[in-house]
Amino acid sequence: MMSPKRGLLNRLLSPFYGANKQLLSLLTSLELETTLANRVVAIEELFIWIRKDNPSTRLRYLLQVLDNNPQLKQVFAENLRCLLEETESLSLFAHAGLVREESFFSELVERLVRKILPSPPTEKSLWELFIRIFPDESDAKWVSELPTDVVRQIVALIEHGAHEDPFFRIRFAQTEALLILSSQVASLGLDEVIRSRLQYRTVSQNPFYRLTKSVAQTVEHLTSTDVTDEVSHQSFEASLKAVFECQSAIQSILGHLEQSGVSVNLVYSLDQMASGLYRIESLLRFFFNEDENRSLELAQDFVSNLIEQVDHSRGIWGLFDSNIHLLSRKIVERTAETGVHYITHSPQEYRRMLLSASGGGILTVFTTVLKSAISQLKLPLFFDGLFASLNYATSFVVLQFGHLTLATKQPAMTASTLAAQLKNLKTERDVESFVLESACLTRSQIAAIAGNVGFVVPGCVLFCWGLSKFNSGFVMTPEYARYILEGLHPFKSLTIPLAALTGVILWFSSIAAGWIDNWFVFNRLPEAISKHRTLNRIVGVKNSERLSRWLTQSMAGLGGSISLGFCLGFTPVFGKFFGLPLDVRHVTLSAGSATVAVYTLGWHESWNSAIWALAGIGFIGLLNLTVSFSLSLFVAARARRIHRGWLWVLFKATWSEFKKSPGKFLLPTGN
Repeated sequence: MMSPKRGLLNRLLSPFYGANKQLLSLLTSLELETTLANRVVAIEELFIWIRKDNPSTRLRYLLQVLDNNPQLKQVFAENLRCLLEETESLSLFAHAGLVREESFFSELVERLVRKILPSPPTEKSLWELFIRIFPDESDAKWVSELPTDVVRQIVALIEHGAHEDPFFRIRFAQTEALLILSSQVASLGLDEVIRSRLQYRTVSQNPFYRLTKSVAQTVEHLTSTDVTDEVSHQSFEASLKAVFECQSAIQSILGHLEQSGVSVNLVYSLDQMASGLYRIESLLRFFFNEDENRSLELAQDFVSNLIEQVDHSRGIWGLFDSNIHLLSRKIVERTAETGVHYITHSPQEYRRMLLSASGGGILTVFTTVLKSAISQLKLPLFFDGLFASLNYATSFVVLQFGHLTLATKQPAMTASTLAAQLKNLKTERDVESFVLESACLTRSQIAAIAGNVGFVVPGCVLFCWGLSKFNSGFVMTPEYARYILEGLHPFKSLTIPLAALTGVILWFSSIAAGWIDNWFVFNRLPEAISKHRTLNRIVGVKNSERLSRWLTQSMAGLGGSISLGFCLGFTPVFGKFFGLPLDVRHVTLSAGSATVAVYTLGWHESWNSAIWALAGIGFIGLLNLTVSFSLSLFVAARARRIHRGWLWVLFKATWSEFKKSPGKFLLPTGN
């Protein structure tokens, strides 16, 4: 009969019975006379076995098996040393995990190509072996959590039976990597685009210039036998100081970008420099650390970070996230500045919103009439899209400078404003403040829709009546009027998906507005306009400065209005060109078009189609607003690094408040 202790031991070791057989097979497959390619394959298969389940436990088990088999341990250690000697390790320290292309878009194309096309095998590169044995970012976690005694045993295993230092080639590659990395970082730091944003008068004062000299001197001391430890440490401190000064310079440039606009390629260069400096600092600390345990911790952290960096350097989203983040945040912030003006808090502001939205509805009457006229001209596709776009863009620009409101332009702006408050959510009072702002936003949006639709409908009726009285003409032909009403049916047409598509276009126009505004400021065009000699001679210095200030304040609105107009105008043309059923469904324009169509056909003939069109317009308004608002809120939250869980918490709090007091979401309170 089996004893209880023996049964427990068997249960504990049973998972390793099959693993032991597989492990012994892998270890015995290694021979001293084998080729480098065979060694690489054997080590890769061994790490596949290690990563299967609980890597730390499996590593301990591997080390125990080798300790129990001295001959096997000797052969395995020899193979590990052969790998270090026969593989090129410089690229692992100087290039692995770091971006290599000169610009963001070059790097993006390179990563896309690597995703599509297979990479040729390069057994002679330690970088390639590193990727094969640590193929996933999750490997960084278990590497960082390895106990120190396991790491020490792995190092001892590599040194087992060695007659020379097995890590000599590694350390030599690290010194060469220091020279390469410092030169690359200095080259980027001394470029005119970077140098012009730093406050150093001469090149010799620039920390990036001093970095190369300091690191080169440190490497020289490391490889020299005639230099005392004190001198070596002094050069190490000088190099570390240069690294810190360069990192501070990068932070100052990022602060400058916060004020003066953002460029993707500039952010990409700064990211390259920051990554290179971090690698330089890590490598320097390897050489100037006398504590053995600390050295093992540094090596462990370096490998763990390198796994993450290598995985990040192969991903597409990671490249976007690190380089587009600052630009997206700047765009969102500039959009949010505009959105503040679309949220009403007092009854007076609410009445002004109704008045400006009413003016927007009246202006849309003329936009609708021109749109109908252009559509019935049957122009070639390009000119049809061009004239429709100019009609929309002109209308939106007049809306902006006339301080009028178009309801569908609000959500993309106000969502960014609302998202700006998410950074300050810490207490229950902050959540209540957010809910109150949501209520103000909702009733402002309702006021804008009421003003737009409430005036575009009677405005179109009045226009058609006046045209019939004074000119005996119609804006639409009966055939085109039936086409309009049929196209607004919520279930017998593509109105619902097209309304959602229009919501995407409305959101995109807000992104375009922020991007154009950022581009205008980043390229210092306000300063160029105010100092333009020819312009100063023609209109005068003061008028040039006024024009510069006016464009700075208005560029976001102009960019958003023009981009929205051209997107709305050319979307149907794009659809026809590719044979796709694409069109736009904008709530105010659709309400105006439906009104003109009903007037053209007469109520007695079109009442059934008009009722369904009215239902369709309701869906259009809902989707225009919710899609553009949702996309803007999501992008704004991502740009500010806000966890999506907060959005759900705030949604529940807002919904709870709405059920308790729906009135505050519809009309302002107070006098």
